Amino acid sequence: MRRFRHDYKMHMGMLQHYLQSGNHEEAATYLEELEEIKSRTEYITTGNLIADAVLNQYTELGKAEQIDIDCHGMIPQLKSVNETDFCALFANAMKNAYEAATTVPGQKTIVVRITNQDGYLFISIDNPSAHGLSFCEDILKTNKAEPDLHGFGSRIMKEIVERNAGAVKWYEMDGHVETKISIRYAEK
Repeated sequence: MRRFRHDYKMHMGMLQHYLQSGNHEEAATYLEELEEIKSRTEYITTGNLIADAVLNQYTELGKAEQIDIDCHGMIPQLKSVNETDFCALFANAMKNAYEAATTVPGQKTIVVRITNQDGYLFISIDNPSAHGLSFCEDILKTNKAEPDLHGFGSRIMKEIVERNAGAVKWYEMDGHVETKISIRYAEK
């Protein structure tokens, strides 16, 4: 999967070349070959390329740390959310969940639930953690050494959701942390 993601832009360039030059049969054959590669790998699909890339990156990384990613739900087209904002929001949330899960021994699962309603996207990420949560002015503080060099992700997440009529909250219960994100993705 890592190799496929690495070569993704090259694959898209080849498809674009075939289509622009009118070689539709070659494009179809190339797509079939890509599907064969994809079918041989575990792949999480949410309907959003950014979320798919982030989730599959952490699925791949998690193999070495005994961390599984369990994802439920689909992401609608994000009409009013800038892609760089969504990438930073989701990638920071998953990075925090993954890093917290690595602090717990044995087999672990990060559960991602995605729903949407009335123009809002709701993402819940539940992960095991050996550390409790601490906050400063409603911002999650880092547990890492040298906190002046870390802990920017939760601040970035908060700024993004506020720009997009949403919210982010963190909850702790029974050795787990749940990150709840809501963000407006479409006008009513």
